[in-house]
Amino acid sequence: MQRLSRHVFVETDVDTVVFPPRPDMRRPLVDLLRDGPLSSQTIEDALAKRFCVTEKMRAALHQSNCPAWRNHVAWVLVDLGRTGSGEIERIEGKPRPGGGSMGIYRLMSL
Repeated sequence: MQRLSRHVFVETDVDTVVFPPRPDMRRPLVDLLRDGPLSSQTIEDALAKRFCVTEKMRAALHQSNCPAWRNHVAWVLVDLGRTGSGEIERIEGKPRPGGGSMGIYRLMSL
């Protein structure tokens, strides 16, 4: 992954995709959780809409076959979790429709 200016350029199976920088995604993610816990899939969907990430960009895969957008959002979740700022926590895991798993996240109690 290469970072130039304020965008993140990610090499994928289809092309280089451009995502917003993770720090720019943190506050919108926290705002999403103000109404209660959400799945990582719901968070991915909402942030994609907020940052104009297209379906084609969301379908692009890393070399590891992980969707690049899913991975990018997962790192924002890590940034905000216990090993990062501690603003959110994963409260459970569930099977993800279509395969894999997804976390359920909420704001930390203050």
